[in-house]
Amino acid sequence: MDPLSVTASVIAIVTAAGQVSNGLAKLAALRGAPEIIMALHNEVSDLRLVVHSCQSILDRHVTLGGWQNNVRGLPHELIGVKGLLDRATAVLDGILQVISTKLVDSKGAFSKIGYLREQSRLVKAKDGLRDVRMEIANGIGLMNSASSFHLQARIEQLELSIRQSIQYLAIDNQNSQAQILSSQSQLYQKLATFKL
Repeated sequence: MDPLSVTASVIAIVTAAGQVSNGLAKLAALRGAPEIIMALHNEVSDLRLVVHSCQSILDRHVTLGGWQNNVRGLPHELIGVKGLLDRATAVLDGILQVISTKLVDSKGAFSKIGYLREQSRLVKAKDGLRDVRMEIANGIGLMNSASSFHLQARIEQLELSIRQSIQYLAIDNQNSQAQILSSQSQLYQKLATFKL
């Protein structure tokens, strides 16, 4: 999977979350807005935090993977998170549509009739956002765990490689010392015969 497709999903959800958050904030400021509006606003804010964490992990992967155009494959956990990001974006788009077309009347005031018609849809959207946010957070946790295991394995490989190199150098050093001692002994023998 291309990291750009995940980045595109992150950008899409950040954009949609910003629009929904702005719309919900305006609705919450209107007189008579129900509590579900604030609950939805809180869910969107929480989702934005989780998405920023996901973006941070993606950026770290791209940075550690090398150049942007030469990035190794993304962790499979991030691929699953991409589907969740797309799902959350669809939920946010649905909320935005309800906000802009059903919850505000032609005068810009909160529409109680529109709210009553859409109340169950808003509750379902809030629950859906909460569920997908938790799944994204779980996916991020899995990515972090997988990264930790990969890092631990690489450290162990490095330790083994260093031990083997030290052993090789020690053997090589012993052989070199033996050669030096042998050369010295031969030189002393030649000197001893030369002095006579």
